Amino acid sequence: MPAGRLARNDEHLRQAGQRLAATLQRRVADYRRLLAARMETVDACNPKRVLSRGYSITREAKTRRIIRSVEAVRERMRIAIEVEDGEFRGTADDPRQPGLFD
Repeated sequence: MPAGRLARNDEHLRQAGQRLAATLQRRVADYRRLLAARMETVDACNPKRVLSRGYSITREAKTRRIIRSVEAVRERMRIAIEVEDGEFRGTADDPRQPGLFD
């Protein structure tokens, strides 16, 4: 009798081990998919990817600070505009002053 009981217990343990291994494999696969999706989200926010979609980053040329508001712009301010394939410089007009020849 004890030999039969041991054999049954061994079989139960073997089956439990197989179920555990299968569950762990599924969980690892689920986490890999979740991680891949999150990596895609992070990559979509990469500034270089944003520039590739047609946006630009405008900085004050001297300090390299990003201009986030019209309020930060001064008349004749030197600016650097970064686009997907490089950067160019320009001079800003005061947005609070209407242009003479618009």
